[in-house]
Amino acid sequence: MKPLIRILLLLLVSSSAQSHTDWEFCAPMPTARMDAASAVIGDTLYVMGGRGRGVGGVIDVVEAYVIVHDVWIRGLPALPDSAAAQACAVLGRRIYLFGGVGAAGELLDDIWHWSPGEPQWSGTSIHTPMPVQGACAVAPGDGGILLLGGLLESDHYGSDVFQFSPGVGFQTGPSLQQARGGAGVAVDEGEVFIVGGFFHGPLASTEILEHNHWRYGPELPGAQGGHLVSACGGDIFVVGGQGTGQDNSGILDDVLMLKKGASVWIPLREMNTPRMRLAGGVVGEFLVAAGGMSAADADPLESAERIRIDAVSLTEHPPPLPQISIRLSPNPFSQRCAIHVEFGQRSSWELSVHSISGQEIWGCRGFDQQLLTEFAPPESMPSGLYVLRVKAAGTRNAVPLILIK
Repeated sequence: MKPLIRILLLLLVSSSAQSHTDWEFCAPMPTARMDAASAVIGDTLYVMGGRGRGVGGVIDVVEAYVIVHDVWIRGLPALPDSAAAQACAVLGRRIYLFGGVGAAGELLDDIWHWSPGEPQWSGTSIHTPMPVQGACAVAPGDGGILLLGGLLESDHYGSDVFQFSPGVGFQTGPSLQQARGGAGVAVDEGEVFIVGGFFHGPLASTEILEHNHWRYGPELPGAQGGHLVSACGGDIFVVGGQGTGQDNSGILDDVLMLKKGASVWIPLREMNTPRMRLAGGVVGEFLVAAGGMSAADADPLESAERIRIDAVSLTEHPPPLPQISIRLSPNPFSQRCAIHVEFGQRSSWELSVHSISGQEIWGCRGFDQQLLTEFAPPESMPSGLYVLRVKAAGTRNAVPLILIK
């Protein structure tokens, strides 16, 4: 074999072996945009509307990324009107878009739907319960779609959840515990997760729908919104978004994963480009991030990048569990008891006081490396022995708490 051919073959094998183990740029979007709706059907990502460049602002353009060919398809049926920040869900092979903001800045209450191959988008005579932008939508698998939260006409964030059935309309569902807009939502193996978002600033909280009731799940390492949330194989992924930094400095390249049944988010390989208000999702064997706004300027991006799901994790082992150290003063106590807990690392935590029979009397939760709080017993709480329990990042501790009246 000639030396030049041998070198070229070695380079080809080396390049192939390293392919997809990091985020790699793929074909850019034909239309740069942020605040677009996105949906995955099969191995194709559909991106709809959003805010483009130039004077036009809000756009009606629909394009699709075919991952097996690394190519974008143009010329798909445009939206009925220009719109951005719409909630989007897929039911069967049909894409549904809810609300959003129009070209003149008005909030929308429209519902549009389309299935690939149809000549145009269709509207419905049914409208969203109120005009809304930045809401979330997801199809949990029961034949309907959940529409969650968002920013409402009266300039406040919603906690309402509505169940939408095509041809029927909306019914009221279980409200979120935290009002939020610009969050991310995903459903996997029947569980619905809504993650982060904004409530007059970024949020770190996660809520999980369980038995027709929302409960808090593991908090994000930091508050963020405007991110992409997607699910695959029982794992939940959070990509990009806006943190708590000032101006554009808070735009993130972070990628996080919540393993099924875990109580802590794991950091994954960072993207090449910080981006918020982006499109994307799990497409085939890849996690794809497209468009959005970067930290460099306020213009929308056309770049897109992807990484193999099986290569995304930076950590071979889960992070170490925090060591929980609890100090109570005084104990026994009569009026108030000061509680000081050290976790050893920043963690999501839950603190609660229980009777000996296991009944919860008091509780609080948060995210930090330590906490200092006070427990004042309610009038109905009699003297006796109780248990103070602390849970954080997959580990827990408990100490006796004695009340004397």
